[in-house]
Formats: sequence, C-alpha cells, structure tokens
Amino acid sequence: MDCEGAEFSLLDPANDPVLLRTNIVVEVHPEFGDASEIIQRFVCTHDVTEISASIRTVQNIPVDPIRSIDMLRAADERRGPENWVFLEVKTSDLPKSL
Repeated sequence: MDCEGAEFSLLDPANDPVLLRTNIVVEVHPEFGDASEIIQRFVCTHDVTEISASIRTVQNIPVDPIRSIDMLRAADERRGPENWVFLEVKTSDLPKSL
C-alpha cells in the first residue's frame, strides 16, 4: 500500500475488521504521522517488521558492471525518508468470527 498519507485513516481495523486477517505491506509517510500509530493497531494480531529505506548501489543490480550504472540510475526512485511496515497475520490469533 502506498497512498501518500492516507494509510493512517485506511489502516484502521475498527472501520474494516477484515484487516485483522490480512497481510499488509505499507509505505509510511512520516509527514502525515508516525509508523507506531499503525503498528499499535495491529501489534496483537500481526507480526510486525519495519523496513528502513536504503540507497541502492551497483552491487544491488544483477547485471554486468558497465551496464549497472545505467540500471542504477533507472532503479533510483529518489524517495524521501519513508519507511515500510510489513504486518503479517499471526495465524494462531485469527478471530474465528471474521
């Protein structure tokens, strides 16, 4: 999910209980809120993995070294400080009524 800040309103299991049994990968935009706000909503039902943004290097591009520079430029999304959160359902904790 990448929805430019709407993740804070859309990822609310109180409004959409199906989220409690859904695996979610979400880009968190810090200018709209803190990732901990989303994590707190799912910490009881999901395993949480926070993924920090990183800069790609030539070593990340699986092609020959000369073409890697062009591929690196093509792969550079010029993203800001956004990080990602992976929320994976704890299958043993799934509510039976959903």
